[in-house]
Amino acid sequence: MDTEPISFRLLLSQELMQAAPSEVKVFVDAIRQQHGIAVAAILFYGSCLRRYNLANEVADFYVIVDSYEAMYASAFLRSANTYLPPNVFYLERKSEGLTLRAKYAVISAKDFAYATSPQCIHSIVWGRFCQPARLVYVRDEAARSTVIEGVRQSVLTMVCRVMPLLPGSDETGPISLGELWRRGFRESYSMELRPEMPGTIRALYELMPQRYHRVAHEALQELTQRGWLWVRTDASHGYVTIPKAQLWQTRLSWKWRRPIAKGIYVLRLIKSAFTFGDWFPYVLWKIGRHSGKPLEATARQRQHPFIFGVPVLLKLLLRGDLR
Repeated sequence: MDTEPISFRLLLSQELMQAAPSEVKVFVDAIRQQHGIAVAAILFYGSCLRRYNLANEVADFYVIVDSYEAMYASAFLRSANTYLPPNVFYLERKSEGLTLRAKYAVISAKDFAYATSPQCIHSIVWGRFCQPARLVYVRDEAARSTVIEGVRQSVLTMVCRVMPLLPGSDETGPISLGELWRRGFRESYSMELRPEMPGTIRALYELMPQRYHRVAHEALQELTQRGWLWVRTDASHGYVTIPKAQLWQTRLSWKWRRPIAKGIYVLRLIKSAFTFGDWFPYVLWKIGRHSGKPLEATARQRQHPFIFGVPVLLKLLLRGDLR
């Protein structure tokens, strides 16, 4: 029997259905046009959502599909997505005279469910979707249910993986829900090659602390019902008891998960060089944005980025423009 509080699903469903910037529709239409009926749902998340602005930014999307066989004609792309999900692609579109940029990750419903669970070694999915997101396209109720369950599981995974790391979790005592999220973001991003800056980590939580307290409260109640821990909470603190074996098993698992997750991240970056599409102008745009010196790719560099583009990147690296 499912004893999960109804309010948890309802809370997340309402959040997912809130409005997104109008420019998002440009990319939703482009993704659906390119990939057809294989697209079950599209999630919008990340810094553009937090700022509610796509101008001079790169919007982030996750595209959930029925299967990679239905998604791709290319055997290489099918295999790449099957053995090392997700595949990541780049899009540029014009809107009202502006160049809008986005990248989108493709993942099957089955892989999405696994990647939001505590069993997944890396945090690339659950670390992002424990944060606010918008469901900007959903094909049917089955797809909607898949997304809501994945987002709900992402919050549960964040809480149960991070709670044992907090001071006081090895005995009954107060646990700060704010520290739970700050530590969780720090640990999940540290499993990637380019961890977020401390100020960015703090801002993720400080932008909407009430939201994070509320979903953490719901997650703690559900984990208590499952017997994973025992907890009582007030507005901003939880008083937690975690079984000793579970506590130390979770703490030790972080030690071996980090190097494996980083290795997977390296492989995913290498793969992205072949799946990302027109990646060289995107890299130049990112460099120019950070350096304040606009850079443009030539037609020859766009057509043969590994031959004519990589030497340019090496030159920028030696000059100190690329870090």
